[in-house]
Amino acid sequence: MRQTLLRVDPRYFQIAALGALLFYGCSRLGFEIDALQITLTLTTAVAVQLLLASLTRTNSALDVRSALITGLSLCLLLRTNIVWCAVVAAAVAILSKFVFRFRGKHLFNPANIGLVTLLLAGPRVAWCSASQWGSTIVLTFFFVCLGLLVVHRARRADISFAFLVGYALLLFGRSAWLGEPWTIPWHRLQSGALLGRPVDIRLVGCAWHRLCPIWIESA
Repeated sequence: MRQTLLRVDPRYFQIAALGALLFYGCSRLGFEIDALQITLTLTTAVAVQLLLASLTRTNSALDVRSALITGLSLCLLLRTNIVWCAVVAAAVAILSKFVFRFRGKHLFNPANIGLVTLLLAGPRVAWCSASQWGSTIVLTFFFVCLGLLVVHRARRADISFAFLVGYALLLFGRSAWLGEPWTIPWHRLQSGALLGRPVDIRLVGCAWHRLCPIWIESA
């Protein structure tokens, strides 16, 4: 049984975790996203992946795991009142995987590329709502455990821990420079803002997904 689990592609764990987070966010936290936007985002991501994979023959034509990860990440991150903007974000995200490549691997986190593209249009078009996660310690602990499970399976825990240490050092360094009370950086580490960006459990864990650098290779 253990050997079987070890052979399972980590992306399946990532899809399950992202899907669970999205379900919990919509059902319990009141995420500002409806079923239509979720459906269009995921459908667009998968459709563009299949089309470009078939045209370029760079990936298996039937492998949509990466596209689902990107689509679910956008559903967790992107907020817009214009549903077609979600479609554009998903299409741009998947397209970036095939445009920005090096040695057969895409260079940037595709979900972040799609997200930044929409955010450049201004807050009236799209935005991110980091506060949607709240600041519940129990919820934070659950997300951290879930993220650690996935990055352990993907053998990317070193990147996650390096990022978290670096982020904490920046927070405390900034507070020291500005003379802020030490309670402020601690609060920032515990706040829902740190949970607001999935974008790639495989690399940084679902709890820290919002802050994953866009140059790190993702699923």
